[in-house]
Amino acid sequence: MKFDKTLEELITLLLKSGENHWASYFTEVLELYNSGNKNKAHKKVLGAFGGMRSFNDIGLNFITNEEVDRVLEIKKWLYNYSKSH
Repeated sequence: MKFDKTLEELITLLLKSGENHWASYFTEVLELYNSGNKNKAHKKVLGAFGGMRSFNDIGLNFITNEEVDRVLEIKKWLYNYSKSH
C-alpha cells in the first residue's frame, strides 16, 4: 500500500460514514505528507491512537460491512507503517 493513496481511501470511507472529524484529521495528515513533512505526518497518525475518543473508538455507520473491514485494515496498516517510520 502507498501511504498517500491509503489515506485518500480512508478519508473517503470516513466521509461516507459521517466521521467528519476523523476525515478532517486524516486530511491534515495527508497535507503534511504531501508537503514533505513525512515525519510529522507519521507522528500525527500515531497521535490518533490511544486514549479516550481516539481513532480506535470510532463508530462506522452508513457503510457496508466490507467497507468497515477495509477501514479496520487501513487503521492497522497506517499505525504499523507510521510506527516503523
